Amino acid sequence: MRKKGVDIEQILWILAASFALLLRLLHLGGLPLTDWEAANALQAFDWIRSGMIPSGSQPGYVLTAGLFFQLFGSSNFAARLIPALAGSLLALSPYLFRKSLGRWPALIAAFGLALDPALAAISRQADGASWALSFSILSLGFALNGQKKWAGICLGLALLGGPVLWLGWLGLAVAVLIVGRSEILPADGRIRSLASRELWITALLTLAAAGTLFLFAPFGLSMAAGSLADFFGGWATPGTMSLNNAVVGLLTYAWLPLLLGAVRGISAWIRREPLDQFLSFWWLTALLLWMAYPGRQPGGAGWVMLPMWALAARQAADWLYRPNANLKISLAAGVTVFVLLFFMVINSVAMLHPMSWSANFNVQVVKIVVAVVVLVLAVVLAGLGWSWDSAWQGVRWGSGSALLVILISMSVHAAGLGNKPQAEIWRTGPYFTDADLLQQTLQDLSLYKNGQINQVQVSVVGLSSPALNWMLREFPEVQSTSALSLIETPDVIISDDRLQPGQISTYRGQDFRWQVQPAWDLMTGKEWVSWLVFRDYPEEAYWLILWARTDLFPGENVAPSVP
Repeated sequence: MRKKGVDIEQILWILAASFALLLRLLHLGGLPLTDWEAANALQAFDWIRSGMIPSGSQPGYVLTAGLFFQLFGSSNFAARLIPALAGSLLALSPYLFRKSLGRWPALIAAFGLALDPALAAISRQADGASWALSFSILSLGFALNGQKKWAGICLGLALLGGPVLWLGWLGLAVAVLIVGRSEILPADGRIRSLASRELWITALLTLAAAGTLFLFAPFGLSMAAGSLADFFGGWATPGTMSLNNAVVGLLTYAWLPLLLGAVRGISAWIRREPLDQFLSFWWLTALLLWMAYPGRQPGGAGWVMLPMWALAARQAADWLYRPNANLKISLAAGVTVFVLLFFMVINSVAMLHPMSWSANFNVQVVKIVVAVVVLVLAVVLAGLGWSWDSAWQGVRWGSGSALLVILISMSVHAAGLGNKPQAEIWRTGPYFTDADLLQQTLQDLSLYKNGQINQVQVSVVGLSSPALNWMLREFPEVQSTSALSLIETPDVIISDDRLQPGQISTYRGQDFRWQVQPAWDLMTGKEWVSWLVFRDYPEEAYWLILWARTDLFPGENVAPSVP
């Protein structure tokens, strides 16, 4: 029986890792890169293509992405692959904390980290956030288990994660200094490994080797040092995520761990449970730091999710099984609660869009009230007829299952796998809607003129967009300029919708949707509800125009131009 239990547990760990990989790798290269992602990917691409020394502060991402570009070619998928793999590795990190969290809470936390919407979105962004999160937690886990060399290797790699690393480390350090105590971090050989000479020597050697690619890219160490400067600079420079979006993202995407974590955190201080007190204080510290940091990026939310899921997993493990409950009665009550909650949600949605459902508002209200009455009666009857432990167990199972379904749905949307990826808060910038169409148009024009798909002359006028530059990376003749003279006639001109070429008769223009995103700062309460349920929103859209010289079209010649 013991062997069977171990096998089941191992299967569940493999299943958690599989869910993490699936959510992070599925359709990974389908969406165009945002400006933030493209700026990072271009540093790796320019380094591999022309030897240009990168000037950013995310050496772990740039060096590994450059290697992937060299081996497999540049693509959206390749640009996001390393963050996706690192994010998947994070889902296995609770395995190292089984002694502290508990065996089953650690397993529940693994599934939580695999399915969390914010962590899934962060892992699909071309930057070093998931790298910093994963290797930091792995280093801590190995150190607490006395595995000094592995802890040092992960620590050295974590130092290549970029500015988001320092925000997370600061929150963890504050929590340890204020609330840390011997019950949380045992004062034995395991904790002494955190300050051991072997760990730090290994970390420095790893940093020197990985940060320079074994001396092939010595600039990596200066980029690592620059991440600390960029972190301090972020206190004076706004990031890609507003405070309003950060609050909404935390409150709407992950209700299940938020509720469970809040219950566990509050009860920790009532019951005086040291580990839960530490986790709750770390959660609060990470949250306040991320909210207060002006250079806020979606990746910083990962530090908030880690202690939240640890608390939620410990609470879920307590609620999943009660020895005094009748399994059959709890299961029946749980199914009843789940079905009635689902029925109430469906009718609530019908109330928000009554025309699409052809439903009467008053009828929907009556249905919801009746469902509430039936739910209460079912729970009361189960409690009076059998046992209150069984009834409350069923309530927890049913409501938890409903919240889990919502969590999975939100994770799919946050990963950009829904119908409206531009409507997700956890993106690092506007959505380049017509990127594929614009690229295909350029390739068609080039194919007609030269017989090759990327041999037209392209002038980008008045636009500063890393996402556009990434899309044009395979075109060798690309120039960016603020204006064109009247005598310049490149094959293709790309500009915003306010600029026209001097020889308008020589060109044909086609507009494309460029940057599209919800008007977050202008949305009313009703519009926020509509966004939450249907992903409907008021839109902010910017257009660009592709001007192609007329001789690139069949049967056309260049019209005479008169300056």
